[in-house]
Amino acid sequence: MPKTMGSDVNDRLAAFLKRYNLHAILWFFSAGVLATATHYVVMFGGIALIGRPVMWAFVGAVCGALVGYVVNYSKTFESQASHKVTLVRYMIVVSGTVIANTGLIYIFVKLLSLNAFLSQVATTGILFLVNYFVHKLFTFR
Repeated sequence: MPKTMGSDVNDRLAAFLKRYNLHAILWFFSAGVLATATHYVVMFGGIALIGRPVMWAFVGAVCGALVGYVVNYSKTFESQASHKVTLVRYMIVVSGTVIANTGLIYIFVKLLSLNAFLSQVATTGILFLVNYFVHKLFTFR
């Protein structure tokens, strides 16, 4: 069957996505969006029903982290490794991310006197890239 112009474009797009692993990066981004949405829904739902915002912030964060783990394990990295190993690694990376986020915000806002919102946006971008590669090379290998 001869190739059509459309199939050539599709082949080139597929090759581009494979070369730069954009499929996995898009799943990683989607996992982050789903994790954040889960965090917020659980947190704000719990606060609305029961109050106790600090407790629900924690519960929401844990639920969001678990959603992120499941999506990254199954879709982003298509891991075959044991959950016993990968879940521990995931929690180590998440803990490191919280520390790195706090440290970068401290540097940007306190030491460099930059805007807190813009500092968080920059920090999120930096940590997104770092976390993708840490999870790829360490957590889900």
